Amino acid sequence: MFKPFNRHPFMLLSSVNPKKTPNKQQHCPICNRYVRYHATYPNYVCAKCTALATDKEGKLIAFYHITQAGTGLQGKYLDTGKFYRSPFCYIKTIKCKAEENEAGIIIRPSTIRKRKPKRIDQSDLPIHSVFPA
Repeated sequence: MFKPFNRHPFMLLSSVNPKKTPNKQQHCPICNRYVRYHATYPNYVCAKCTALATDKEGKLIAFYHITQAGTGLQGKYLDTGKFYRSPFCYIKTIKCKAEENEAGIIIRPSTIRKRKPKRIDQSDLPIHSVFPA
C-alpha cells in the first residue's frame, strides 16, 4: 500500500534522523590509529604513542596525577624514577604537551601537523586550450 510522504519536500538533508548518522572518527596525529572521539581534544595521542614519550635526550617518561583525587600533573623518568618537571615531551621526534583532563591525562602535539597533499604529475594531464580555436 502507498505510504504518504510525511516530510516537507524542501527539508534540508542536515535534519536527518541523528540515530542514523555515522559516528565521528578521530585518529592519532602521530601514528594515524583510530582513537575514541573527543570533541574537546580533536588531536590527542593514542595510548601506544603515549608509551613512547621521551625527553630531549631520549629517556622514557610517564605522566601521572599527583593526588589521589586525580589532580596535578607530574612526569617521571621510567629508568631512574626521578621527577620530570616539564609538561613537554617528544614522541617520534614530534614535540607534544601533556595536559590534565576530566578523564585523566591527555598528550597532544604542541604544533598541529598538516599532511602533505599528494602531488600530481603534470605531464600526465591533458592539455586544454582556454580559448576556442
